[in-house]
Amino acid sequence: MEFLDKFTNGMTVTKTRIQSILNTSWDLRLMNSWYPGQQFLAKYVIKINAIFTCKLDIETQGSCTPTMIEFETINVTDYFESAK
Repeated sequence: MEFLDKFTNGMTVTKTRIQSILNTSWDLRLMNSWYPGQQFLAKYVIKINAIFTCKLDIETQGSCTPTMIEFETINVTDYFESAK
């Protein structure tokens, strides 16, 4: 497991927090909060134990502290299944 120790906004996030986030199970959802369908999973070759490159964004200030995972090869705004 690799991650960068660089935080550009001057805030720090402990390695323990990052490790905790990475060890958590996450549901994959599209940007509109829908779950992806079978055709979406097939299009992006998403299956059990698949590995994808991604960027982990952790908000450290504000009214909430969301965690966002941005995938390089999965377009979570691809709503092609809803066009049918």
